[in-house]
Amino acid sequence: MREYNKSFNYFSEMKDDEITEEMRRSNTAGGRPTWTQSTNGATGRAKPSRNTAKVRDYSNGNIHDPLNLFARASRSRGQRPMTEREMRLVEADKRALEVLGFSGRVPPEDIKRAYKEQVKIHHPDANGGNRASEDRLRAIITAYNHLKSKGFVAR
Repeated sequence: MREYNKSFNYFSEMKDDEITEEMRRSNTAGGRPTWTQSTNGATGRAKPSRNTAKVRDYSNGNIHDPLNLFARASRSRGQRPMTEREMRLVEADKRALEVLGFSGRVPPEDIKRAYKEQVKIHHPDANGGNRASEDRLRAIITAYNHLKSKGFVAR
């Protein structure tokens, strides 16, 4: 039976125009009639057609969003992205900058440079295993990762 199924070809004895006509005629779900689907619960037999999909135009930005899935995008539409100066420093950001030796906002390059310098100073191989220095290293790494996650330093 498997050999028969492998070798079966429905179109083997048809001409090209017959194949084309068969494909056009059976342009439904496997040659079977389908049912329409609608939002108000009405059903009925569908007539096979070539294209029943509605083409919707969202180029003007109007999207029907009853569940507010795209609310953030619609609120920020037309606004320019935040720059570094507009990002507010919260207390955790200030503490992280203080750990790296800064008192206010600084450029990302300075943060990265200070991080590298402090890591070299407090690395266990450089300080002979001093426990206080290792704790300071952990604080420096945590502060830098926090600033990186908030966008103050490029990833």
